[in-house]
Amino acid sequence: MSLPPSLVEPAQKTARKKGYSLIALRILFASVTSLMLSQVQLDFLESYFYDLRIRGTPAPLHSDHLSLVLFDQKSVQGLKSDLTAGILLQLIEKIEQKQPKYLLLSLNLEDIDGTPAEKSQLAKKAASLSNLIVTTDNLTLKGAAQGLQLPEPYGQVRVASAPRTSDLKIFARDNVTRRMLVAYQDEPLLHAQIASEFNPDIKTLKNIRGGFEFASSLQTLIRFHPAGTYPQFSALSVLTEDSGEFTDKIVILGNNTAQKTQDYILTPYSRDILAMSTAEMHANMIDTLIYNMSPIRVPKWLNIFNRLGFIFICSACGVSHPSRPGTFGPGRNTVGFRGSFVSFVLGLGSRCLDGRTYFSGLPVLLFPDPLPFNFRKSAKLGVLRKK
Repeated sequence: MSLPPSLVEPAQKTARKKGYSLIALRILFASVTSLMLSQVQLDFLESYFYDLRIRGTPAPLHSDHLSLVLFDQKSVQGLKSDLTAGILLQLIEKIEQKQPKYLLLSLNLEDIDGTPAEKSQLAKKAASLSNLIVTTDNLTLKGAAQGLQLPEPYGQVRVASAPRTSDLKIFARDNVTRRMLVAYQDEPLLHAQIASEFNPDIKTLKNIRGGFEFASSLQTLIRFHPAGTYPQFSALSVLTEDSGEFTDKIVILGNNTAQKTQDYILTPYSRDILAMSTAEMHANMIDTLIYNMSPIRVPKWLNIFNRLGFIFICSACGVSHPSRPGTFGPGRNTVGFRGSFVSFVLGLGSRCLDGRTYFSGLPVLLFPDPLPFNFRKSAKLGVLRKK
């Protein structure tokens, strides 16, 4: 039996009002769900995808500009001594005879034993070399009256900020090193300064691939190579066999005796406590910038599009049952399973693509390494390995 004509129009108006109210409720539900899921910390998941990319894709080309000299257990046995100021002085003199472009000391000079005379001679020699730089984790504020300086007798030795990082209290909180500081308070740090001599494009900080702001610094992800990728020479062989070709190279001198955990980092490749020496970490950081091959963040416009798409699709895909207007779900006064499932899946994806985090999960796997850059500019930069 049909309704009288006088009742049809009010009934249609009532149905339309209910429909509008339902649409508004759908959008509200989708928005609230999106907001709640965006607060879930998924850094561990994003870190997992980043590590998976590093381990699961072929290692990119590396430059031939980097060499490592490591004071290792073989050196201790052969020299019958730990690293002392006298031995370090001999190492520096041997390496400098081959005219390296840079000699970076990934060492804590204050912890190296030696007589006062040996330390004085080491300090004098190190201060006289313009290409010798001691790396430090310390940062200096722009405009500070006094910059970075080592304690005496090494006060005149050149020191530069090249911090090692680890996700211990932030991000994934697993103590793995994944990122590096490129600049602090708009001032390029050591890795960027050295790499820009081989790749002038990155002298402009905004050209650095994958850069993101964090705590007054510009940071980017490291494109790690497996441990042992770069040429390594034992300090013993350098001293006794005159090994190593260091002319015009960046030589990084560090410890590899497995005595101190601060001489090593955890990497995406390995969680072993001796996974990689800090000397090799610096090599990976510099090479990442030479090739400008850091994984990139998801663009902001994609984050916005993802959020809007989440709200739209969640609103349209089953917060209510289409054949039963005015109800939520298939005949129940609760949120339907379809809506809940779509809300969760899209909200999780929305969080993974959230621009507040410093890298994202799936896109990190999908964005390829910039291999065309390597071949296109290799002739100009001279960064491909020599055949």
